Amino acid sequence: MLDIVYGGKDAELVAMAAQLGYTDIVIIYNSLDALYGAPRVHHEGVRVSYGLLINTPQKNLVASLVKQCVHENMLPLVIARGAIFDRFVAEKTVACLVDVEYVHQKDHLHFRRSGLDQVMCAFITKSKAAAVTSFNRLLGIENKFEQGKILGRIIQNGRFCKKYGVPYTLCSFAHDPLEMKSAHDMRALLRLLGVGSVAVKEGKILCDV
Repeated sequence: MLDIVYGGKDAELVAMAAQLGYTDIVIIYNSLDALYGAPRVHHEGVRVSYGLLINTPQKNLVASLVKQCVHENMLPLVIARGAIFDRFVAEKTVACLVDVEYVHQKDHLHFRRSGLDQVMCAFITKSKAAAVTSFNRLLGIENKFEQGKILGRIIQNGRFCKKYGVPYTLCSFAHDPLEMKSAHDMRALLRLLGVGSVAVKEGKILCDV
C-alpha cells in the first residue's frame, strides 16, 4: 500500500506512514534543488522513495526533468494540463500523470471526460508509467455536485486502467502527517471505487500484486 506526500517534514511523514500501515511512501518535492537537498529518511517498516512533482507546460523541460529522475531512480510525476499535453507525457515520457480528472471543467452530454481513455491507457501501458490522483484535493472540494463528478471520473478511470493494466490509485498528497489517512481506510475506499492499490519500485509505480 502506497502513499505519496509532500516533502518538508520527511521524518514525521515516514513515521506516520508506518503507524498507519503503509508499506511504501514516496516523498515528493517541487524542484530538483529541494529534492537533492532533502535529507534521506530510512525506516525498517516502510520503503521510502523520493520523487519530483513537475508543474510546467514546457514539454522539453518536462522531458528533461523526467530523464533526470529516471537516471536517479526517483519517481517523476507530471500534473495533467490538457489532452494534447497529457498525451505527450504519456507517449514520450515514463512520468506518472497526476489529477487527470480535473483537466475538463464539464463532462460531455453522453460521457464523462475523465482525462483517460483507451488510447491514453495504451500509451501509459507501453511506457510502463502510471496515473495517480490526490485524495486531499478531492476532499477539498466543497461543492458536493463537483465532488460527485470527480468521484465518477475516478471510477471510470479505474475501469479503464484495470482493463489496460495501468497502475492507478489515490494517494493523500499530504503536506502534514495529520493529513494522512490510514492504509486500511484507503484500501477500503479503493475497493469501493474499483481502484487497485499499488507499490513503488526503482522509481516506478507498479500494480500491487
